[in-house]
Amino acid sequence: MIVCIYSAKEGVGGSTLAVLLAALRAASHPTILLDAGEMPSHDIYTKQDQKIRPDFQGDPGTLTTPRGFSKLRTGRVAPTKESLELILPFLLQERSKEEWIFLDGAPDFWRPALQAQQGLPALVVISQDNTVLRSADRLLGEFHRSGRSATLIINQWEETSSDFMEDLYRLFEEEVLGTLPRVGALRSALNQGELAIALTLMERPLQELLDSLTALAQGAPLALGGTPAIEQPSEAAQGFFQRLRRRWSKKEPTPNEEQ
Repeated sequence: MIVCIYSAKEGVGGSTLAVLLAALRAASHPTILLDAGEMPSHDIYTKQDQKIRPDFQGDPGTLTTPRGFSKLRTGRVAPTKESLELILPFLLQERSKEEWIFLDGAPDFWRPALQAQQGLPALVVISQDNTVLRSADRLLGEFHRSGRSATLIINQWEETSSDFMEDLYRLFEEEVLGTLPRVGALRSALNQGELAIALTLMERPLQELLDSLTALAQGAPLALGGTPAIEQPSEAAQGFFQRLRRRWSKKEPTPNEEQ
């Protein structure tokens, strides 16, 4: 099973989420975590940044295991077309249903090759920020137009969100897999490579999210774990998002239609 994680925009915590989900699943199942981001960070979060590690090119023997996580194997993948050609046979080979691969930051040109094999909707990570919303809309539109599925994860959730952002969650609810709270000590723990401590800070919401992913993998309908119950959105917000959602159709709206 391949789980592709995309960040709607830098700074939303997509790589953090990939590392935490992979580490939590690796507590009981064999798990592979691949870092395909332009700016790799997994080695810092898993305390492997002092090791010289070659790029993963399809040989599982080059994957490494972070201390304390015996069922987790990690690797760095260059975000290039040539790299995809090298690792694709490894990604597409038959493996146990229990073994998942978390692929963080897969470049755009990898999506067609991976979509048929991942078995789950792509996970698009967003936060409570209007500029992130704009980027997420663009990314979701690409998935919809190409017939591929995606679902949202709202990261760094704060209960003091504005009414406008609550309208957002209501309008996107059928595409939201779950939410993860903002935890102040999490960043410090990860920057020090204290992955086990980071997991204890987020264990419950991460487990709920992982349970939802497992249910999806088994063919269950999308469950909105952790999504707040919200009243009917305002007319202004509905109009705003209706304009955004037009871009998901095959025909792009004209500037006059967006007014």
